[in-house]
Order: sequence, then C-alpha cells, then structure tokens
Amino acid sequence: MSDEMTYNLPATLDAWMEHHWSYQIPELKPYIDAFVEKVEDGTYALVDVPILKEIFLAGIQDTAWWTAEGQHEPNRNMDMLQYTDFQTYNALIKQEAERLKGILEAAGYRNVSRDTLELLGEASLRSAVDGWGDAEVKHNFTHGWIPEDQKELSTGSITEQADDLVQLALGNGITLSATDAERLATDLWSGAKDATQARAGIYADARIANPWLSDDEWDRIEASGSTLDARFLNTRTAVADAWGLPNADNLHISDPWFQANMTYQAEDGTTKMLDPIKAAELARTADGKTPTPQYARTAEYKKKQGLSNRTLLQELGAVSL
Repeated sequence: MSDEMTYNLPATLDAWMEHHWSYQIPELKPYIDAFVEKVEDGTYALVDVPILKEIFLAGIQDTAWWTAEGQHEPNRNMDMLQYTDFQTYNALIKQEAERLKGILEAAGYRNVSRDTLELLGEASLRSAVDGWGDAEVKHNFTHGWIPEDQKELSTGSITEQADDLVQLALGNGITLSATDAERLATDLWSGAKDATQARAGIYADARIANPWLSDDEWDRIEASGSTLDARFLNTRTAVADAWGLPNADNLHISDPWFQANMTYQAEDGTTKMLDPIKAAELARTADGKTPTPQYARTAEYKKKQGLSNRTLLQELGAVSL
C-alpha cells in the first residue's frame, strides 16, 4: 500500500488493492477506509480473498461517487481507464480530438488549439460512450468555455451558409450585414436556431421593408422559399434590356429605382403593380420625354438621338435628304 494508507490486510489482497484504480479517486477514499476497517476488525474473517475482491468491487457501485447525478457509465469508464491504462486513455483522447477537429474545420474553425481540442475530446468521451454526436459537438463548442480568439471563422460551411442568407435577404429587398449573417449562420450550425426560424426572420423584415406587396403574395413567396427577385424576374429583365444590360443578375428589387417604381399611378387613378411593359417604359423615361440616366447611356438611346438630330438638321436644310 502507499505511505498514506497503511493497512493490516492479507498479503494477496493488499497487493491487489495497492494497484487498483479506485485508490486514485479521492471520492472513494471513505469507502476504501470503511472496507479495510471491516477486514481488519474481523467482519470478513471467514471470507476468502477472491470473495473479498468481489465484495470490494460491488461496494464501489453503491458509493455516492458511482451513483451521483451526472456520474454515468462513460465518465466512470474513463476514470478507471485513466488509472489502469493511461497510454490507452491518452490515445483515445487524442483520437477523439482529431475527430472533433475535422468537424470544426469543416465549419471554418481552424484556430482551435491542440490543448482545447484534447480538453473537448476528454469531455466528449466522458459524456457518451462513443463521444458527442455532431449536434452536441456544435452546441458545446459554440456555447462552451472555448476562448473567443479560437472561434475565429475561416471559409467553411458557416460562411457558406452566411452567404446564402445574405443572398436570400438581398433577393427579398433588404440588406443583411455580413456580421449578422455570420451570427445567424453560427446559430444554425450550433442548433440554436433551425432553418425555418432563420428564414422566417428574413421574410418578416422583408415584408416590413416592402409593404407594397400583398400579404397573399408574400405568403406564396415564403412558402416556396423564393424571393422578390424571382417573383419579378420578367420585370427586372425588361429593365435590364432597356438599360442595355446582358441580364438582370445585378438588378435587385432592393435597388432604389425599383423601390421607387414598384407601384405607379395608372391613368384611371388606380395604383398598380409594376409589370414588364410598364417597367420597360419607365426605365427609359419617367415623364415620356426626358431619358433616365441609365437609358441615356445606352447604345439604343444614342442611336435614336443621332437619328433624331439628323432629322432635325434635314428639316432645317442643313443636310441633304
């Protein structure tokens, strides 16, 4: 036995207990002392050593250390392995750390230290027989004690998700900052929010920012996971054509021109939604005379302007017909 614990035990029992893992767990010392006292006072006088060993091991399972809330099988297994086969114990932690590293790096967390990974690895193995599942890894990393400087994000699934959210917002006529998008994407990754909640927040803001569209129209867009840009693709394309653009990819309903023209006063006095025909007209001129700045830069307008000038000169006799 150790110098701190000197007991009068049968030699074979003494040698066995001296190397038992339970001696390394402070919470078990009261139980060990009580067991040894029974051996010494003759309570187990007629019991053979093999049976004493069984009694000792069975008794551990009745201790507060064994039965305490939160003290479950994986944690006990790691405790025992730590004191009986430290090499294997350490190897398992390193292996688990590598598994967690793969999950975190895929998300974009590439600045997590080896020490942190191994602390996470040990906590994982002490929490579940096969370690944390993906959802638990993500939640515990995001909401745990990890130093903030180790949560710096690089390109990965979180930043990709953030980009998707920025595009969803842009397509619905609002702006979502990169910081807010990253925070929201992190919530999705960690399980703090689900995709439905995240998208619902964007659509709610988009409805407020674009009150000119009816609730029924918004309901259809949100239910299909679509966007204002998709709903008004033909209108955007008509404007792109008027302005001499190859396509409408860089024209969004959030652009000031669309925000100012999505509804207009018809000749009969009613308010109408901008359609492709009216969009093409307004994209060229707002008053029927003066070209819009965008249209004035097009080859179409310059060509018409050149023909118009030539006609005027012809009428004045400055050029021959």
